[in-house]
Amino acid sequence: MAQYQHPVQQQPGVPGQMNWMPPPQAPMGCPPGLEYLTAIDQVLVQQQIELLEAFVGFETNNKYKICNSMGQQVYFAAEDTDCCTRQCCGPGRPFEMKILDNMQREVIHLSRPLRCQCCCCPCCLQEIEVQSPPGTVIGYVEQKWTLWKAKLEVQDAQRQHIMTINGPCCPCSCGSDVEFPVSSADGSSQIGMISKQWSGFAREFFTDAENFGIRFPLDLDVKFKAILMGACFLVDFIPKMAQPQKPVQQQPGAPGQLMNWMPAPQAPMGCPPGLEYLSAIDQVLVQQQIELLEAFTGFETNNKYKICNSMGQQVYFAAEDTDCCTRQCCGPGRPFEMKILDNMQREVIHLSRPLRCQCCCCPCCLQEIEVQSPPGTVVGYVEQKWTLWKAKLEVQDVQRQHIMTINGPCCPCSCGSDVEFPVTSADGSSQIGMISKQWTGFAREFFTDAENFGIRFPLDLDVKFKAILMGACFLVDFMFFEHNN
Repeated sequence: MAQYQHPVQQQPGVPGQMNWMPPPQAPMGCPPGLEYLTAIDQVLVQQQIELLEAFVGFETNNKYKICNSMGQQVYFAAEDTDCCTRQCCGPGRPFEMKILDNMQREVIHLSRPLRCQCCCCPCCLQEIEVQSPPGTVIGYVEQKWTLWKAKLEVQDAQRQHIMTINGPCCPCSCGSDVEFPVSSADGSSQIGMISKQWSGFAREFFTDAENFGIRFPLDLDVKFKAILMGACFLVDFIPKMAQPQKPVQQQPGAPGQLMNWMPAPQAPMGCPPGLEYLSAIDQVLVQQQIELLEAFTGFETNNKYKICNSMGQQVYFAAEDTDCCTRQCCGPGRPFEMKILDNMQREVIHLSRPLRCQCCCCPCCLQEIEVQSPPGTVVGYVEQKWTLWKAKLEVQDVQRQHIMTINGPCCPCSCGSDVEFPVTSADGSSQIGMISKQWTGFAREFFTDAENFGIRFPLDLDVKFKAILMGACFLVDFMFFEHNN
């Protein structure tokens, strides 16, 4: 259920990576390329995992995707440092970093000189220079000496103090996000936040690929937003700017994997317990966790997924429950039970996939999945229908009535672009939503089977149908994108 799709834009340095944010109208006096920042109040900075670095410890140039809250890519950042400097200086290395837009234009340039790594010495502390367009300095971020807690000063082009970033004192981050409040120069009010997101024990301890969130006021000057982005990269490279914070909630099924959860909205009448979250959103992002044991050895493990809203807040956590023998023998065609839990560790949705025929040439015993919410109460089914070329899934209610159709492409390969599965009405007359398997880069695609999906549906769609579409997403993953190790 995959075909070559034409990518929206080519990501600089990583061809065909993902969908890009369309450029908004540029305001007067806005540096070229910064017009994207006028329309957003937060960005997500996701460092790419370099498998060579994870396996052998050979330091490579860092690369980052910078996305908006809708998951659309805004910029791509790439470090430009020679090999000798990376290996000898480690995280204290000086670097030049280019931030490019979807036209491969360099819109922001960051320059970090070689400075002292010891916070006990008040001279020669860390700083970064931010240019936009390249060659025109718009500001600086400078580390200030303090006895305990880390402190960064955000400065404009004239070195005037405009904001302060306060960090914790302990260099360890274990099991929780690490927050860096951004306050006004006098410290009287909080303006925004830079947060280093906890990404799980395996990723934290076996790689140095971090995820960050940056929040700022929508009406903040775009130059100051660009400087805060520069501050985020400086925070990433300074090894002593992290400390464990009190977690918001413990993620079910993954001890110590903690992050911000979406607050529960008011439950509408007749809503199954736990599905009230779906009443307030029109899309979810399904992110499969990378299992390093599986990536290194090919030993099939139970799949785990984070299900987030467009703001990056976690809505649910999904965990497969299949015995070891079934996983190794049946591979991606295996039957499974999957539990979807909310932030109170309640199982709110249960998915059940029976063992069925994997051959699409045979019209009998094709794939299906049953969706229950609450567990034990069936709300619907997703059933594969036989077609000669293109994949087709039928979404059914509890009475097996056909309510929606999911149409897929015919080729199972996805290389360099997203793969889309339009969701249409039963008669095919109108499109209702979309399930899209997102391209996550060559390294992750070819060395792991951890996929990212986006699901879009109308805000006013029945929450039970939204839950069934989530079940359809997992069926699509196992049918066409779960590699057989």
